Amino acid sequence: MFFGVLYHLRNPLLALERIHATCSGSLLLQTLSGEVRGESDVPYARFYPSGMPSGPKEKPSCDPAVFWVPNVACVTAMVQSVGFVDVVGRADRNVSCVVQAGAPQVAPGQAPDQRKAPWS
Repeated sequence: MFFGVLYHLRNPLLALERIHATCSGSLLLQTLSGEVRGESDVPYARFYPSGMPSGPKEKPSCDPAVFWVPNVACVTAMVQSVGFVDVVGRADRNVSCVVQAGAPQVAPGQAPDQRKAPWS
């Protein structure tokens, strides 16, 4: 399960590669996404190097923790490009983008060695 994290990362593709390296079954991913009508088949992501603008027009602010806003086609393509199979992505009004995928070789789950974990 990888919910609500992707858009906060400076290197989201690297994170997906590391998740793929430890996943032994199914990936369930949810992330913020941005769709443009008529362009849903074209993978793209908006990048906010200083954080995403937010807040009301009267008092605009910036969310410095949001760097990427991909569309569903982009997230799906990223998940496929790191090696996941049977990738299905969809836009959802309540949670933005939801993707389900499988590891190419399903194996019994096993906790990673914390001393060698890919995120350390």
